[in-house]
Amino acid sequence: MVRIFRWNRDKSRDYRETYAEKVKPNEPLKSRIDYAVNQIRNQISKLDSCSVRLSEKAEKIFIKIVQLLKKKDKQHAAMFANELAEIKKMNNMVTQSKLALEQITLRLETVHRKRALSLTRR
Repeated sequence: MVRIFRWNRDKSRDYRETYAEKVKPNEPLKSRIDYAVNQIRNQISKLDSCSVRLSEKAEKIFIKIVQLLKKKDKQHAAMFANELAEIKKMNNMVTQSKLALEQITLRLETVHRKRALSLTRR
């Protein structure tokens, strides 16, 4: 014998109402934009510190490469040169991410200002 279990649904609420509750924000736009801008700024500062660490590491590896080349140890120097190239790629990626986040922050602040201007003109 096959039993079919049905989902218990609240028949009084339409799916549109539940969807509207999920999509419609409870907080005002200004506070949500401010929160997003603060979160993005935190991420930018983390990326900035990561970029500084990568730059310092790249400098140390470059000095090590120079020392190895002075000792005529080309194999180890080539290995460190590959590592340096990877670190520079990562640093470039971090810098590009930081710039993208700064653009997003600028656009959010622009939206915030334009909205504030439009509200004061009414």
